[in-house]
Amino acid sequence: MYLVTVAALRRPGSSLSTSFYVYPAGPAARQNADKNEKAGAERAVYYVVDSDKSVSDAARDLEAAVRKGGFGVLHVYDLKQTLEDKGVALSAECRIFEVCNPQLAATVLGADMNLSMALPCRISVYEADGRTKIGTIKPTVLLGLLAQNVELASIARGVENALENMIDEAAAGRSHLTRGMHDR
Repeated sequence: MYLVTVAALRRPGSSLSTSFYVYPAGPAARQNADKNEKAGAERAVYYVVDSDKSVSDAARDLEAAVRKGGFGVLHVYDLKQTLEDKGVALSAECRIFEVCNPQLAATVLGADMNLSMALPCRISVYEADGRTKIGTIKPTVLLGLLAQNVELASIARGVENALENMIDEAAAGRSHLTRGMHDR
């Protein structure tokens, strides 16, 4: 059992960011959650931002941001279409991007091939609550559950920062076709 809390943050010039915090359940879970949140030591599992763009525009801009960030797009799943092709209706749009930086992936896999089950990184662009959202599971949290390696933790932090920057860029303001000198 776990205690899950939610926090929303809007940074100046940025979209709304929603984080979910997970704590092992127990008598002191709420107390620990409050203490950790106040201390700024939360364990955010997801990084999710809202966008004023359509899912299609956000997906297009995410692909550009991923490439600009030095990662590649390995595949994009159109989950709604895939399910519809199998006779299952999904009302919301959902695109799942598999993204990878080959050099970093090779380093991670060289240290622990079991981590191949957690690669590549995934970023979702989807509809929820009438909004377009772009998000990922934080690599630092995922790696923290799967491996205890200081070098890999450093790589995960760098990947997480890169993914968050890509998500922020894709979610920001106008689409890349009309952005011009627009500041995020």
